[in-house]
Amino acid sequence: MKKIDIHIYYGRWHHPISLHTVEDTFEVMDRHDIEKAVLMSAKSLCYDYREGNRDLFADIADQPRLYGFVVVNLHYPKESVEEIRRYADRPQYRGIKIHPSCTQISIAEGYDKALFDLVEELGKPVLLHTSNTKFTMPTICVPIAKRHPTLPFVLGHMGRPDWQNGIQAAEEAENIYLDPSCSFPDAPKIDESVRRVGAEKVVFGSSMMENNPGFTIGMIQDALITDAEKEAIFHGNAERLFGL
Repeated sequence: MKKIDIHIYYGRWHHPISLHTVEDTFEVMDRHDIEKAVLMSAKSLCYDYREGNRDLFADIADQPRLYGFVVVNLHYPKESVEEIRRYADRPQYRGIKIHPSCTQISIAEGYDKALFDLVEELGKPVLLHTSNTKFTMPTICVPIAKRHPTLPFVLGHMGRPDWQNGIQAAEEAENIYLDPSCSFPDAPKIDESVRRVGAEKVVFGSSMMENNPGFTIGMIQDALITDAEKEAIFHGNAERLFGL
């Protein structure tokens, strides 16, 4: 079944992972039948967001299967707006990534209207890291999503162990979507997401190279949903939301 992965980390991690090049990315993608992918820079998340964005977009410039998120830091809204404008006209640009855990500031605390107005105008999604801390609970995103109703917000990891909170957020705002990539492959996660918010609001992401794509692929393949719903999750929703 065709797959588009909207959650791939690129570059060297602080984890002992040897796979970090474009060639490594293709090797893992091909092993799991992933046709296209949207990447974010590990360096941007963990060190310098501008330097990481620069390296990522340079490395994928001539790779038609690969696209990129611009990582922003909500501690620096003006500079983050400049960073988005720097890459917004490039064909590889497919949205922004916000990682409240790495930056230790929630999307609510760091909300900047000009930044989100710009992203909404550009028409590409926000991929938001979510988990179960005071910075990362999925429902923190709901009021901001409602302020920007035409801007898709994709909840990366959908709250990790608190994935029920992720589903709740997607129930409360029409423009919130779920990315179940995680190291918590709970059996009912996909079934319940589809039952409560519909398959059209679940988007396949693997969070490789941090995780093996088989975690998320297996959850979707084994879910008690229709083949048409699996097709939507594996590629149809990404085609629609990310223009792929």
